[in-house]
Amino acid sequence: MINPIDVVLKLEEHINARNAEAICALMTMDGEFIDSLGNRLSWDRQAAGRMGRLFQDGFRLFHLALRNFRLWNTVAIFGSAQGTFSKRW
Repeated sequence: MINPIDVVLKLEEHINARNAEAICALMTMDGEFIDSLGNRLSWDRQAAGRMGRLFQDGFRLFHLALRNFRLWNTVAIFGSAQGTFSKRW
C-alpha cells in the first residue's frame, strides 16, 4: 500500500521541479482535479494529456513555490504563485 504522505511529498517535489508529466503520473484514474477557481476535471487518460499541457502552460506563466510542514503522520503543503494573468475577451 502506498503511503499517502509519500504521495503528497512526491507531488510537491514534482510541482517544484515543474515536471508536468510526473505530476500527471501520480493521479489515479478515479481521481478528480479541482483548480483554484473550482473547475472540476474527472481524471482519465484523455484528461491526463490535457492536464499535462495545462500544467506546462501554467509553469510558463507563473512561478510556483511549495513548502511542506510535517508533524508525525500529518503533512500540510503551502504555496504561492506569482505572475500576471489576464483574460482577453
